[in-house]
Amino acid sequence: MLHDPNESLGELIDRSHLMDPSKFTDEVTAVAALLGATNLEIFLTDYEQRMLMPLRVTAGGEPLTIETTLAGRAFVSGELQMSEHDGGVRSWVPLLDGADRLGVLRVDMGSADEEGITAVLRFAGLMTQLIVTKSRYSDVFDRAAQRVTPSVAAHVQWSQLPPMTFTTQRVAIAGILEPAYDIGGDAFDYSHTDDRTDIVMLDAMGHGLTACWPATLAMAGLRHARQRGLGLAERYDECSRLLARELSPYEFVAAQLAELDCTTGLLRWVTAGLPRPLLVRRGKVIGELPSQANVPLGVAVDGGGAQIASVSLEPWDRVLFFTDGVIEGHRPGNEPFGNERLVDLLGRESLAQAGPAEAVRRVAHAVLDHHNHDLRDDFTMLIVEYRGGGEEIEAVPHTYRLPSHRTV
Repeated sequence: MLHDPNESLGELIDRSHLMDPSKFTDEVTAVAALLGATNLEIFLTDYEQRMLMPLRVTAGGEPLTIETTLAGRAFVSGELQMSEHDGGVRSWVPLLDGADRLGVLRVDMGSADEEGITAVLRFAGLMTQLIVTKSRYSDVFDRAAQRVTPSVAAHVQWSQLPPMTFTTQRVAIAGILEPAYDIGGDAFDYSHTDDRTDIVMLDAMGHGLTACWPATLAMAGLRHARQRGLGLAERYDECSRLLARELSPYEFVAAQLAELDCTTGLLRWVTAGLPRPLLVRRGKVIGELPSQANVPLGVAVDGGGAQIASVSLEPWDRVLFFTDGVIEGHRPGNEPFGNERLVDLLGRESLAQAGPAEAVRRVAHAVLDHHNHDLRDDFTMLIVEYRGGGEEIEAVPHTYRLPSHRTV
């Protein structure tokens, strides 16, 4: 080790305050050198989560596939991967913001002693936080992550979303939107406060920019109602009246609103024009969660009509919320993906103990591959995993931890 690790991390913090995002790689490379790490490259996952895109394209970096590379293995597993390289060790470190997977960091080191590995892991963790912070006021990171140019509608929708994943000891959430570069009326939202997790799934009528305004208005209306402490039925009623007032009589938004008590495991939800959620228990898809149908947001304006369903979840149960584009969207003449395929694939991924983020990624890609990436409707999926409400929760069997390491 060439430099005290704590001093090196302090150096990175000191540099970060006035750091130019366009020179981000150069700045972190200089600090990494103090740790004895060279040949640093940062790769960010693209919107579809199929490729790892180099942040420093001008340096000749090439995109890497997630499915077939050591870098991809680090991204998927959440574990540091190492291999011999030029007489030393090449490390691929996952860039994790909690459970949100931003990409991977590549560095070369002379050796892989425990002190050096720990320093690199902490360096990558701090660097990830800086990427999250700096991306709030620069296009550098978003531009690097775009494998193709998104449509204007996709820009609108992505700008409204929370992080794709979220996790605590008691709950984990992972969502995905596809086709990632051309979404329109689909969106999701969540919020975790005081051991309660609120979930929103939206599918606005229409496609592209036509569907963006109804979806945006619904998202804002539901957030406004939630932050004022309104319950599920009140949020549904208030948002429906808002859309009816602001949109044309023929515009509406299909939705699901849900809240999970992370202490008791009680899940309550309102289904308004979307498919019923699927329950996964002990690696097996139990089936659809029964619920009474409500009309989509923007249709009912009289209030007091929302039917709320509920179920008590067991520890490690998963619930999949999804829009109808998952099972129904397809080109004319092609076969829809269908509910049966979705149930089968979701069950297999759960039995394989894939974490929520990886499970939803694989299922989404299977739907896209089924249609040759040529859909006539966008789709959204969100997995909610309840981990138990006790003070002592058993070790997580299938989700992301603080990165460990493995040598290949």
